[in-house]
Amino acid sequence: MSTIITGILSFIATNLDDLFLVMILFSVGKSLKKRDIVIGQYVGLISLLLVSLLIANGLKSFPEKYIGILGLVPIFLGVRSIWDSHKEDEDKKENKGNSKSNKSKNSLSKMGKFPIISIALITIASGADNIGVYVPIFSQESSSQIILSIIVFVIMIGIWCFLGDKFANIPAVKNVLNKYGHIFIPLTLIGLGIYIIVSSGLL
Repeated sequence: MSTIITGILSFIATNLDDLFLVMILFSVGKSLKKRDIVIGQYVGLISLLLVSLLIANGLKSFPEKYIGILGLVPIFLGVRSIWDSHKEDEDKKENKGNSKSNKSKNSLSKMGKFPIISIALITIASGADNIGVYVPIFSQESSSQIILSIIVFVIMIGIWCFLGDKFANIPAVKNVLNKYGHIFIPLTLIGLGIYIIVSSGLL
């Protein structure tokens, strides 16, 4: 029972920022498929668990700080979304097209042909600090406890995606994201990327 409680508490403590990210991803509506968001989250967070297991099992020389390089991914996506919004503004002057709310839906949808990979990389980057928490836990647990902890984490990822989707659809939250998402989303991504790079010790 203590293993389950430890797993739940450690997951919540290390993934509160990820819940916010998931909420933003779900807020773009049909621009991103829910399936891609969920798969991307699972790929990203399970990758962090595997890295933590490797380190806990003796790969102490793993250059954990270089995960900070992935901070360039959200920065790139944020800058690109600002550029796309600028291009849309230019088009509006000629065509008087769609409303601003469409910008927020487009800002995260243009992740290329592989949105799952982009989401997974952002998840890994934003959760790089998770490794510092998971490694000590795994290094002190038995094989059966590690398996139980991983099962707890896998379940919690699903709960996190469910909560992110529900929070994103709360009327007040949805209205704010629809109205200001074209500004809020890219700035959040850029800020997240800068934080990841700085906190990783690369700078």
